[in-house]
Parts: sequence; structure tokens; C-alpha cells
Amino acid sequence: MVLAKDKNFHFTNMEFTNPQFLEMIQLSLIFVIPALHPSIFQRISMAKNVRQIKNSFVLSSVSAMLMVLVTCWVGILMLVVDPSLKPEGLWFHIIDQYTSPGIRGLIIIGVTAMIMSTADSYINSSSILASHDIYAVFCQKITKKTELLFSKGMSFFIGILSIILAMTTTDMLSLMLLANNFYIPVVTVPLLFTIYGFRSSTKSVLMAMGAGSITVIIWRIFFMDSTGIDSIVPGTLANVLFLFGTHYLLGQPGGWIGIKDRKVLDELKKERKRTYYNIYYTIKNFSFITFCHKNSPKQEATYPVCGLFYIISTFSSMYSMSHELQQQYAEVLEVIYHSVLFVASCFLTYPIWPATFKQEKFISVFWILGTFYILVFSSSLLMMISNFEQLQLMIFMVDLIIIATLLRWHITLFMIISGVCISFEVYQYVCAHICIANGSTIHPESLQSKVIYFLLLTSSVLLIFLKPKEEKYLLTEEQNLHLTKNVMDIKRELSKVMEIRNEFLRNLQHETVTPITGITSMGQVLHKNYDKFNEQQRRMAVAEISKSSERLNSLITNLVDLSKLSSMGYQLNPEQVNISKLIYERIDKCKKLYVEYKNEDLQEFITDIEDNVNINCDQYYITQTIDNIIINAIQYCKSGRITIQLKKMTDLEIEFAVCDEGIGIPKEELYDIFGTFVVSSRTKTPAGGRGIGLAVCKKVIETHGGRIWAEQNIGGKGTTVRFTLSSVSLETGVIK
Repeated sequence: MVLAKDKNFHFTNMEFTNPQFLEMIQLSLIFVIPALHPSIFQRISMAKNVRQIKNSFVLSSVSAMLMVLVTCWVGILMLVVDPSLKPEGLWFHIIDQYTSPGIRGLIIIGVTAMIMSTADSYINSSSILASHDIYAVFCQKITKKTELLFSKGMSFFIGILSIILAMTTTDMLSLMLLANNFYIPVVTVPLLFTIYGFRSSTKSVLMAMGAGSITVIIWRIFFMDSTGIDSIVPGTLANVLFLFGTHYLLGQPGGWIGIKDRKVLDELKKERKRTYYNIYYTIKNFSFITFCHKNSPKQEATYPVCGLFYIISTFSSMYSMSHELQQQYAEVLEVIYHSVLFVASCFLTYPIWPATFKQEKFISVFWILGTFYILVFSSSLLMMISNFEQLQLMIFMVDLIIIATLLRWHITLFMIISGVCISFEVYQYVCAHICIANGSTIHPESLQSKVIYFLLLTSSVLLIFLKPKEEKYLLTEEQNLHLTKNVMDIKRELSKVMEIRNEFLRNLQHETVTPITGITSMGQVLHKNYDKFNEQQRRMAVAEISKSSERLNSLITNLVDLSKLSSMGYQLNPEQVNISKLIYERIDKCKKLYVEYKNEDLQEFITDIEDNVNINCDQYYITQTIDNIIINAIQYCKSGRITIQLKKMTDLEIEFAVCDEGIGIPKEELYDIFGTFVVSSRTKTPAGGRGIGLAVCKKVIETHGGRIWAEQNIGGKGTTVRFTLSSVSLETGVIK
């Protein structure tokens, strides 16, 4: 009701004739301009590559948006609670009314620390900007000592000026706009155009900066009060006009030279396009039954255990309420009692269900809906009925922890938000009538603020703590599935090729010693010292076993494939394959499984892949070939670009290439590297390469009638592995 009566929240005020609406428009324009303050730009310059900058901007923008939304919502809630509260007293009111003395002190200390650290960063950056980029331009023979002294003096001057400006303003918005007047109309314009590829002379830049500064001063003195438009907007426009005007009228060198290297940007655009397409494809082909099946327990024992927990949790919350609340909400509690008892009993007795009801379609849907109803909806409704009593709140928190362990974090987050909102509506529209009938009242504004606060708290906890842990768990699970699939493939292949022998099998013992030793020795150490190790040491031991297992598994897979392809009379199983889509899938898979976390920001993947290239080939062996070449590049190029290309030579022939900036291969070894158990002299280590991955690639490509070779990159940095592939007849498996 308070918001409905407040004229500031009426859509009728959104007219160009309304001065307040115009002020909001110009404020929006100001905050849309990327300020790129010195401290921010300094952090951007520290990034390893464009991808890391992009990730930093995305994460920071999402975080900033959430903080802004929370801040705005706090202001709206305070307006509802106390419409007479003055804006300048809002912060003190929140600290005084909603925090305890101990928490109050911690908040003040934290805010002071943030202010001091931010001010220190901005003052330091501004002083360096003034001394190195402005003062040094006019004094060509300036020494480092003089520049340092000038920087110290500017730090002192800027600090004093900042204090004076802060004392002259009464609210944060005016202070932020005043501070931005010293930077956005002066520095931001030439900096942004430089980023976008525009270059000009020092003369044009300084004239534009001077024009922006003078415009700001004149506008604030003569026009700002009468127009209501802040001086940032005209100052920025003046900077733009003078920058381009002086550059072209005075014939300054430079102009639009563009971005020198667009490969990374183009790759990010392709990746974003593929991401949008995958999201669209997922939504288009969404199946609720399939979704429920993927998120249902894999172990039958989970159902009765969860059913028992549901009963204990719900009934503990219900019967721990006061007797007055139980009588007041008897009808609602009775519905919850019987419905929860029915659903939980179904889960509890799941092992003895008839086979008809144990079908995946039924139990998976029943599981998702039942878990949502009990752990989120019913639990949150009981918490609201009890007016957020401590015991009910603790039980609800335990329920959220349980559902977060049972389901994925994004599903959990969606369930919590939707479930709490639904339960709030039920409480408001159903329980309100019960309260009115009993002569009591509820306070929806107070309850709403508690619900919003609780949702923000739980959502933040899920995003900060559970999301990365679940992503790590899913990655580990995917790695295990990948290994399991490879092992199953090996078993099937071994049953067919046990009689095949080759002369290189004599070298098998030497190549398997290292991974087997790694598995057995680390397994023994882990078994004997499991309780003595901490969590990190156990993870490191398991990771070492996983790496050795993957190495041994890859060795056997390549060995079997090489033996099979070397046998006489081998017949391909060609089929129509979208090689473009297959390569994208294998890139994502190899990056996920083989790119180490510490190298994630050091390795850049650039793709130049023609879309919708189809070819007849044996998909299994071509997949193995693509994987081996990409994995080689990942392993021997720990830092730098890995460029993956696919182009169509003719209607029946393609060329695939992987170019890395790694340690490379000596020119005299480029041909021999495709031999069995041959490893480049630059990659020989005690752990060693296995030396059969590229041999398998050579056999696969030659069996398809293609050609594979390696070549040094220009400058000798890294290696490029290429192969050409021709379509294979679908009927006979003979090369065309």
C-alpha cells in the first residue's frame, strides 16, 4: 500500500515533461558509460589474456548487479517500514535498528576498511596518472626521482581535495557524480576510443581533455542548476567533439587502425554463439521426464533413507511450535501432516513397491515433486507460520543442505526461490483468513522483508560454496564416466583382437611400468595413511591415481586400435558424420578432461572451423584421432595459443590442423614422430610420452586413404599437425 500511494512509483510519471524522469534518464546514461577508473584499468592490464578479462568482466558485472539489486531492495523495504525516514539517515537507521552491538562494530570496521582501501587505490592511481601521463609530457627531461616526488605531492593534494569535496556533499549520489566529473569527461573518452582501435596524437588528446575539463567547470557554474543535467554529460560530449575535431582538422597521425589481432575476439564470439545455440537447443528439446530421471537417486537405498528423514524433519518442526500456534493453524498443519506422511511413507516403502510403480518415469517425477513439496514448500511454510523461530529456522536450513546434496545447485536454487515464494503466497492468502477469523493480524511487510533477506542469504551461500564444489564433483564424475566408457570399449575390442600380435608388444612392459607403479604405490600409501592425510592430501593422491589410470587406459586404447588397424583385412564402418560438430564436441571434452586448472588461463583455444562439413568416415576412429592430436597439443603447450582448423578442400576431402605454441618438434624428427613408440627428443622425460598416439592417428588416416604430417611453425615455436581425409564409401568401406 505504501508503494501504491507513493507517486515516485507510478508509471504515469514516466513522461518527458517530468523533470524527475529526465534526471533519471541522464543518470542512466552516466552510469552506462564504462568509467574504467585507473584502479580498474590497472587490474585489467594485469590479466593474462582476453579470455580472463572477459571472465572478470562477466563475474564482476553479475556481482555488481546483484549488489545493486539488494541495495535497491533494502531501500524499498525501509521505505515501506518507515515512509518518513530521511535518505541521509537510512544507513544509520539500518545499523541502529537491525544489528546488535557486536555486529554493529564489525560492520563499521568493515565499511571503514573498504573505504580506506578504495580511497588508497584511487589516490595512488590518480597521482601516478598525473605525474607519469600528464606532467611527464610537458617536462620531457623529467627524472625518476622528480616524478616520484611529484607523485607523492599529488597524492597529498588529491587526498586533501577529496576530503574537502566529501565534506561539501550531503549524499552518496552527489559525491559519486562529483568524483566522476574529474574522470569520465577527461580520461574515459580517449581511453575507450583507444581500446576500440582509434589512435591520435598527444596534442589532440590533451586538447580534448582540456575541453572536457573546461566544459565541466562552466556547466556546473552557469547551467547545471537551471537544467538539472549533471556536467558529466556535456563534458563527455565536448571531449568527443574536440578529440575527433582536432585530430582530423589538424591532420594528426593515426585514425581508426582497428584491433590488430581479432582471433581471440572472434573465438569468444563463436563460443558465445555456440553457447546460445546450446541453450536454445536444450530448451527446445526439454523433457520434464528426462530432467527428473537425470536428477533422481541412482541407489535404491536413498529413497527409504530420505523418506525417514522427511518424516523426522517435518514432524519435528510441527510439534516444536507453541500450543497456541498449533491451535491457530490447525487446519493448515493437518493438511501438511497427512500429505507429508503419505509422500514420505511412499519413499520409505520404495524397496517393496510393485515393479509396475518402480518404472523410471513414475518414480523420478514423484521423487522431484515430493522432495520439492516436503523440503522446500512445507518446510518454508512451517517456518513462516512459526514467525521464523530459531528451531524451525534451523530445521529449514538443514532441509536446504539436504536438498543441495541431493540435487544440482541450479535446480536447488530454482526450487528454493520458487518454493519459498509459493509458500509465502499460500501463507498470505490462506493463513491470513485464518488469522482474521481468529481475530489476530499478520504483518506481510515484516514477513516479506524476512523472506527476502533469507532468500538472498541462502542463494548467496549456494552460489559461493555449493556451486564450485558441485562443479568439481560433476567434473570428477564425468572423468570417471569417460574412463569407464574407455574401459568398456577396451573390453569389447580386446575380445575381438586377442589373436593379433605385433612386434612392438615387446615394448609394452616398459611403457606400462610408470602408470602401474603410480597406481599401486600411491594406492598403497593412501590405504596405509588414509586417516593421517588431510583432505587436500587425499585429493592429491586420488588425482595422481586418476592421472596414472588415464595414462594406462589411453595406452591400451591406442595399442588396441593400432593393432587392429595393422591387421590384415580390416573393414571400416563408414557413416555420414558432421565433422564440424564432432570437432567442437571433442574440443570441449578434451579441454574439460585434460586442461589443468593452473593452466586454464594460460592456454587459449582458437577455432577456425567451417560449419556443417559432412564426410563419410569411421566415426569411432576419427574421434580417437582428433582426441589424440588435441591432447598432444594440450600436454605440450602449457602456455600459448592452440589453433584448431577445419576447411573443406573439395566435396569429398577435408583438411584438419592443430597448431600449438608449445615446445615443438625438431625438424629432423617430424617424419619419425608418427612411428610406434617414437617420442620427440624434446618431450622425453622420466614420466615420458607413450609414443603411440600419433602412430594410431597415422594408421587411422592412412586406412581412410588420407595423409597426415607434422610441420614446424614459422619461427620454430610449436608444431602443426595436419591431416587430409577423403570420404569412404558407405556401402563397401573402400576408399573413393
